[in-house]
Amino acid sequence: EFCQDFLNGTVLYGRWQDHMEAWLGEQQQQQPPQHTKFEKPQSVLYLHYQNMKEDLSHEARRLARFLGVEEERLDNVVATALPHCSFEAMKKERWRYTPLSVSWKVDPHTGQNYDKFVREGKVGGGDEFIDKYFTEVLLEQWSKDRKTAIRRWQKAGVDEFMIRRYLNDH
Repeated sequence: EFCQDFLNGTVLYGRWQDHMEAWLGEQQQQQPPQHTKFEKPQSVLYLHYQNMKEDLSHEARRLARFLGVEEERLDNVVATALPHCSFEAMKKERWRYTPLSVSWKVDPHTGQNYDKFVREGKVGGGDEFIDKYFTEVLLEQWSKDRKTAIRRWQKAGVDEFMIRRYLNDH
């Protein structure tokens, strides 16, 4: 049911492709990151789960710089934040990361609050999710939607690397 709602765009945040297109389109309107307080700062920072898994410290530094943390405070801020950013910390406090504004917040099988939003902490879980939960009909719809999204994203000027990253063949 969630998969169908996800593809139809009837989940709280609408269609995934539209949501992503709005943010990726913003990317095209930005200047490269600036380092002086007199120039317009970058307005959107893209963080990718795979990159965070590969080097969380590096990605935390990117985020801190994006948020305007001064270089002399960077080491301390990152060292303080990192213990709270690991998958293990998220799993321990999974209630903090489970959306409360969605209809599937109760597990229909158990009647208990859904607490599996933080799943396994590995890269590539999306493909496994699709393999497990998408029927042939949903796969066909995803394939059609994907082709439409590629055309729309190209027209919006979204970087080809980002298109391949998010709309790769399943």
